[in-house]
Amino acid sequence: MVNVSFDIEESAGRALQELAAQHGGDLGKAVEELIASRQALEVMTDDLEDGNEEFLRQQRDRSELDFAEGRVVSWETVKARNQL
Repeated sequence: MVNVSFDIEESAGRALQELAAQHGGDLGKAVEELIASRQALEVMTDDLEDGNEEFLRQQRDRSELDFAEGRVVSWETVKARNQL
């Protein structure tokens, strides 16, 4: 077992306390659950990417070409044009 101490934002601390409440107040169990969830998401993402690698590459290449040829603009440009 490892003892770790760190500072986090107040909102993150509240969220962690809420999650810990589901584990009888055990912050360690809450952190373990968060890590397990993140690992599961990484595995799922890897599986999705592996099955769609060629499609994702084509989509990226098409988007880069559209941007280079001026058919799309950045989010910053959209906000500036619309005074957001």
